[in-house]
Amino acid sequence: FGGEGCVLSFVAATRARALHRLDRSRPVFEREEQFGREAEQPVRAVEHDAAGVEEGACTVHTTLLGGGFGRRGDVDYAIFAAIIARHAAAMGARPVLITALPEDDDAYEMRQRLTAEGVEVVALPVGGAIPEKQRFVVGTQKVVKIDLVRPYVLDATEQDRLVSLVAQMGEADVGIVADFGLGLLTSQTLRRVCQKLTKQCAFTAGDVSGSRANLLAMRGLDLLTPSESELRDALRSFDEALPAATWKLLKETATGEAIVTMGPEGLVSFTPLEAPMIGGDGFGSRLKAEHVPALASAAVDQLGCGDALLTTVSLARAGGAGALASALLGAVAASVQAGRMGNLPVSATDLRRSIARLHAANLTFASADVVEAAGGVRRVS
Repeated sequence: FGGEGCVLSFVAATRARALHRLDRSRPVFEREEQFGREAEQPVRAVEHDAAGVEEGACTVHTTLLGGGFGRRGDVDYAIFAAIIARHAAAMGARPVLITALPEDDDAYEMRQRLTAEGVEVVALPVGGAIPEKQRFVVGTQKVVKIDLVRPYVLDATEQDRLVSLVAQMGEADVGIVADFGLGLLTSQTLRRVCQKLTKQCAFTAGDVSGSRANLLAMRGLDLLTPSESELRDALRSFDEALPAATWKLLKETATGEAIVTMGPEGLVSFTPLEAPMIGGDGFGSRLKAEHVPALASAAVDQLGCGDALLTTVSLARAGGAGALASALLGAVAASVQAGRMGNLPVSATDLRRSIARLHAANLTFASADVVEAAGGVRRVS
């Protein structure tokens, strides 16, 4: 890592690299920043903070939705899904976002906003428009999701140029690749990008989102962080135990370790054992599994929890933290994200405050044998 500063006092500020499909969540009114909600002033304030739009330039409309025929829900956010790079910048890193962007006013505006947040944007020029996503939320329930997506279809020359952009960035301590399954990263391009990252970065990680994403094309990385459903869908493994399915993923993709997220049930960190462990029942284990419970008492909005976890774990691992400590930090970041509406960056300050609250709660974590001896109940002192 080049640069100064720290994240949680052990991760140095760095040039982290996020190869990320840029999507954006926009409301139904296409060219204005307009939202439907009863509380107009909080909407303007949030839009000002999240998207850099002046409060006076945000027009709020009350739409006819909900039991009272008025919008009964929290705000819609007009922010970008280059959130991995934004998380990294908020945690003290110096991220470089490598993606494809059209050459129009919207793309220029996006660049300006990301640059203002400390994100360097390196983009392959393409035609078309930036993909848009629309969410309609009532309370904490997402009732409608609309994807206005025209996939970027790159020819062979453009794919080569995209891979060369990664190669031209030189060495970095962290390389993160995210596939949203929207057409930018084909399986072949994804493999080539992963190959470049593993040669140029001290620590590499990847994640997917969406039914069209290709988890198995992410080869040779140090860490993958799929959800359990993404893992099982990719392997077509719906009956195997989770450790067996994870072992198959690690072997097929030549990945070092994995964190499998399970929503309200938390996550499991899987790291290979140097030698298989044989239990008293004769069954062996090739993976060390550490469960970290979900740290959010109630999820307000699950959007972006995986991105916050991926970024935090990657920076922690690059900074020298172990697998379990990094997974815990990732769970903390996910809990911060789950506790608020919208996909906003999680900062180092957010993490410190949450860790301080955990410390004050006097939580006690016990090993598997202690839990089993206590009748399967984790005790909190």
